[in-house]
Amino acid sequence: MPTAREAIKKVYGDSNNFMTPNVLETGWIIKNKLAYELSSGRFIDKRLLGLSVVEKTYAGWRKATDISECISKPMWVPFKDHERDIRNLMLKIKAEYNAGGELK
Repeated sequence: MPTAREAIKKVYGDSNNFMTPNVLETGWIIKNKLAYELSSGRFIDKRLLGLSVVEKTYAGWRKATDISECISKPMWVPFKDHERDIRNLMLKIKAEYNAGGELK
């Protein structure tokens, strides 16, 4: 089984998202099924936090663009607020996936 980082690289290669180029962490939302990369960036006066998700299918790994997300907040909003929103989103994704076995 690949690591979460290897799963992300299988789909995205070595490229970085131009809006959120700073990778903060990679990990599993659901082990060996949904891998994520959390990254940050800045646009004018906004702080951006991106969540890229890849899903394991019968044919291999694919981008889960329907649940990948970018959260934008003013620079004065504490970073922990961004992170809380992303963590809550990951919990929601996990709950929905576990309930139905597929992404919604």
